[in-house]
Amino acid sequence: MPYSTAHVYVAGGGATTNGLGAICWKDGVAQPLSDNTPQSVANAITLNGSDVYAAGFTNALYGADIAAWWKNGTETLLTSGSVVSQANAICVSGSDVYVAGVIYNGSVPQAVYWKNGALTLLTDPSLNYVSRGLAIAVSGQDVYVAGYIDNAAVYWKNGFATTLDPDPSMDPSLYSAKANSIVINGSDVYFAGNVATDSNISGVYWKNGAATQLHDGIICSLSQTAASLAVNGQDIYVAGFTKDPATNKAIATYWKNASEVKMTDGKTNAEADAIAVSGSDVYITGLLDGNATLWKNGSPVQLINTGSIVAVNGIVVVPK
Repeated sequence: MPYSTAHVYVAGGGATTNGLGAICWKDGVAQPLSDNTPQSVANAITLNGSDVYAAGFTNALYGADIAAWWKNGTETLLTSGSVVSQANAICVSGSDVYVAGVIYNGSVPQAVYWKNGALTLLTDPSLNYVSRGLAIAVSGQDVYVAGYIDNAAVYWKNGFATTLDPDPSMDPSLYSAKANSIVINGSDVYFAGNVATDSNISGVYWKNGAATQLHDGIICSLSQTAASLAVNGQDIYVAGFTKDPATNKAIATYWKNASEVKMTDGKTNAEADAIAVSGSDVYITGLLDGNATLWKNGSPVQLINTGSIVAVNGIVVVPK
């Protein structure tokens, strides 16, 4: 039983009576966050004491996506809906709620974050950089956001951007790089993401700016809106997927200290989108043949199977 020693919270989306709705699963039981709209998805989840926070977007009239967050199921909108916006990550520090995401400047996505609803732009809108905020963490008074600007993986510390190596603008063999996740552990700052060439996508994590490649095959990818990085003591865990060269199917995969562990056999598509570690147990959520799934130490348990679109984007584990 995956819930015997810990409570497991998973954020995502699944079928509701009105369409695709944001969902928080607690120990496998689905709790809709927004069931009165035709489309909403939770992209991230975090806990603060007994309070459950999730972030994502809602779309009341099939118009512009509206960045939103939920506290114990109560929704707060971050924009008016006059432009497209999405929330990709959330963290809570004391009484402050931080959300990272994107607001579209016309057709151009722009990385942003909100602190208690107050907006901070992370790039200059007049320069038309394509950018997204994909993860957020707070350490003391410092606010870190991970994401990308154009083709380069970057992180912002208190609004100032730093490009993570390798930098596609300095290396003609590279196509793009993205930082999808962030964890702060003591004085160490970790990021996870992807680096791509024209023919290859490699998973990578950075510790204090130093990159470690996870996979050198044809393709490896980490979810763009997921907690795909976890740090437990000296151990670094990253979740994603690789490809089976024979079947071309995605294989749900995670890495512990850059050592690869495949959870599926490549006979059906599967991906690991979010990871959390509690003691010696590794919890991963993702999709297995299109169905929302939770793996505990490699053993899968289905969360939802509706035959329709589902998403699983974040996980938090609390020991009992």
